[in-house]
Amino acid sequence: FGLKPHIYYPKNGNSIRCVLYSKEVVNFVNSLGFPIGKKKNFEIIIPDKVKNNKDCAKSFIRGMFDTDGSIYPQRNNNMIVDISITHKQLINEFKEIGEVAGVVFNYSEIRAYISTVNKVEKFFNKIGSSNLRNIIKFKHYLKNGYALKSYEIERFLTYYSKVKLPYYALGL
Repeated sequence: FGLKPHIYYPKNGNSIRCVLYSKEVVNFVNSLGFPIGKKKNFEIIIPDKVKNNKDCAKSFIRGMFDTDGSIYPQRNNNMIVDISITHKQLINEFKEIGEVAGVVFNYSEIRAYISTVNKVEKFFNKIGSSNLRNIIKFKHYLKNGYALKSYEIERFLTYYSKVKLPYYALGL
């Protein structure tokens, strides 16, 4: 595409963070069969292999959390894990996945969520996250009692990727 993405290499991780903004890339990915826009207009079915396997179900939940989820503080020293699921069919399928994985979510029309620090901590122990932003937010909150702002997390990620230190060097 002739574009130069911003690439970050975590030292002690098995991932690469690539940031790229391009309409041309989006159109190419769409030509491969990935829909553009709101997924509520498309049929989304979770394969039975995923729905019926506890480890696959956990991985699926972790993937949903890492891509469409967030963690943030709530009043009274609580935390919330929130996964945005605007597709009605997918939220019903997600309920099945949660049961298989042994994770109890609350549901609204457009999200699955877990609240209270204890339940969020259980979620992280059982499901985890591969998204460094979520990990940093959670660990920082546990250690310091307050959540970092998004720009603070981005500053940490940019700095530590440049100096190639592992995220645990943040002292969280």
